[in-house]
Amino acid sequence: MPGQDSCTHRARISDALFIDEGFGSLDDQTLDEVLDVLDSLGERDRSVGIVSHVADLRRRIHAQLEVVKGRTGSAVRQRGVDD
Repeated sequence: MPGQDSCTHRARISDALFIDEGFGSLDDQTLDEVLDVLDSLGERDRSVGIVSHVADLRRRIHAQLEVVKGRTGSAVRQRGVDD
């Protein structure tokens, strides 16, 4: 049938999730619950990237990329990946 390709769609589950500053307004209990869900995604071979300034996240997330501002520009520091 002509045009059939334009009507056919495949569902695809992404292997990655990125969250940008989605944690600042959460209370401690809700933050723990959200991080438990994100941990479970990691256990199912999903990648989770988080952009945040929340200090509790730095303590709970082992592998980190930290952007450090310098005099001539920014640099990326890798933390906890090989520990």
